[in-house]
Amino acid sequence: MGTPLHVFGFVIFAEGLAILMVGMMVATWYGSGRPASLSPGIKIPLAVAYLLSVVFTAVGLSPLSYFPPWSIAVMVPIAALALMVYLIRSMSEPDDGADTTPNECWSLGGIYYNPKDPALFVRARVGYGYTFNMANPWARRIMIGFISGIVLLVGFLIWSPHEPNRLPKKQMGRG
Repeated sequence: MGTPLHVFGFVIFAEGLAILMVGMMVATWYGSGRPASLSPGIKIPLAVAYLLSVVFTAVGLSPLSYFPPWSIAVMVPIAALALMVYLIRSMSEPDDGADTTPNECWSLGGIYYNPKDPALFVRARVGYGYTFNMANPWARRIMIGFISGIVLLVGFLIWSPHEPNRLPKKQMGRG
């Protein structure tokens, strides 16, 4: 017989992962100092967090209520395709402003260090999204917190108590 941790461990892991993603989205939102409109760099992690929450909650509640497996198997690729289409469309739109970060503050193509810039996040020069201003004291704290959260969640899955295999032993000599 399983413990509540056996039954709900998967859901706890998924919700912890969603909370970490939403936490990073909130940190990006408040730390970027950008306009009030939600950028795709913030909308996409939020959509992924919602998708993870729905899928893992459906899987976790499957012993109590029947969810057809095909519904989850269809929903995830459709949601992923919708996110990719949204990302491609948003990347093709004109940029909302010129890059105001000084060139001398960028190193190795993607590391931004500017003690004079109060922003925690700036738009990435390489790729899509945001990157930390490594001169901001909160940058390392948030990075360590996020990595610690991932390590704790993975550790939770790996080291959660497992029930030993209790299969009945074969009785020898009976026919």
